[in-house]
Amino acid sequence: MMFVRAVVGTAIAWMLLAEVCGCRAPLASERTEALSATEPQEQAKDGDATAQYNLGICYYNGDGVAVDKAEAVKWLRKAAEKGHLQAQTLIGAFYFQGDGVAVDKAEAIKWFRKAAVQGYPQAQSILGSCYFKGEGVAEDQAEAVKWFRKAAEKGHPESQGMLGLCYFKGEGVAVNYAEAVKWFRKAAEKGHPESQGMLGMCYFKGKGVAVNYAEAVKWFRKAAEKGRPESQTMLGMCYLNGEGVAADKTEAVKWLWKAAEQGYLLAQEELEKISGTVPAEQL
Repeated sequence: MMFVRAVVGTAIAWMLLAEVCGCRAPLASERTEALSATEPQEQAKDGDATAQYNLGICYYNGDGVAVDKAEAVKWLRKAAEKGHLQAQTLIGAFYFQGDGVAVDKAEAIKWFRKAAVQGYPQAQSILGSCYFKGEGVAEDQAEAVKWFRKAAEKGHPESQGMLGLCYFKGEGVAVNYAEAVKWFRKAAEKGHPESQGMLGMCYFKGKGVAVNYAEAVKWFRKAAEKGRPESQTMLGMCYLNGEGVAADKTEAVKWLWKAAEQGYLLAQEELEKISGTVPAEQL
């Protein structure tokens, strides 16, 4: 369970970061010049939710105005209260992280839920993660799986990966490796590194699929190239042992080193084990 909790905790942080850092005013046409806050201001004052959202983003990012998070929250809240899904999710993220407002996870959950029940997959995924870890709500893995599934069925890759993990570990649902593989594959094919690594592990260990080291190496490599230390380590071990790829100690050390540099203990231990069989200049 600790493995899944750690992954989910990291996912919450990344999803919130993506939601906040990715926020921008959706322009009718992509323009290179800075967005002027005067553009949405009049419409915002007239009560247009999209304009209010745009104006809030201008204040948050400093587009055409000085950065003013309090003013950003004010306009985003107005849009959120009119049912704007992205605004609701952003207000939730602000309360969750204490960005422009005091941390209030119960208030964050309120806004995430408003967007989630209207079908916004990012909010559904974040809400599921909050239920999984008990952040702002009582811990409830079954409820987490419910929200992960709603977002996953809309094609949300993080939720597909989370749902796969729940099936793999039996958290909120019965263990079902075939179902885990199904959801890992959906997310992996969209480039989700954690799911690529887990799909590789399924092929390596024969969980839900037949053992296939070459296929495992393929997915480990995809995740490893995105910087995932677990997959870098597994790829290194495959090169070391000649599983799914020709044995190559130089290549093994390269990938183990990448993981070790990120502080991944298993990679560090494996490098120590092979240090007597690999030339020092390769370590």
